[in-house]
Amino acid sequence: MSRITALLIIAAALSAAACSDSVTGPTSPSSVTLASGSGGGTAPASRPVIEAMLSPEPGSAFQRASGKAKWQSRDATRRELQIEVEDVAPGTRLNFMVGGVQFGATQTVDGLGNARVDLSTQLGNQVPSSVAGQRVEVRTEGGALVVAGTF
Repeated sequence: MSRITALLIIAAALSAAACSDSVTGPTSPSSVTLASGSGGGTAPASRPVIEAMLSPEPGSAFQRASGKAKWQSRDATRRELQIEVEDVAPGTRLNFMVGGVQFGATQTVDGLGNARVDLSTQLGNQVPSSVAGQRVEVRTEGGALVVAGTF
């Protein structure tokens, strides 16, 4: 790994921690990395990837549930957001939120207890331009919190 790449990774991690509302940093495990890929040109491009683990709140009716979220920016106009949850009762209808705003349509948990949203600006979906320090929540259609974490 070159020194420039290492410095970019450190700067991205510090930026994510600085954007947290908490004095001690994000409240759930998360990571910031730079992924290499081709940007369409001859030189590989770096793109920020921010991930968060999602868990239920203590005493919640959804103690078995878990999830993860991933946000990726390929360039100024191409972004992706994936949020998934597992171990939720089949048939439950869920909303996926970042920073208090719902992203994607309400999803129904499948027969295996899983639900997810996969959004991309390339497909015309709304994807936040930045998520560092923002709260990710999966809630039932009625508003009950299933899992949450912080990017």
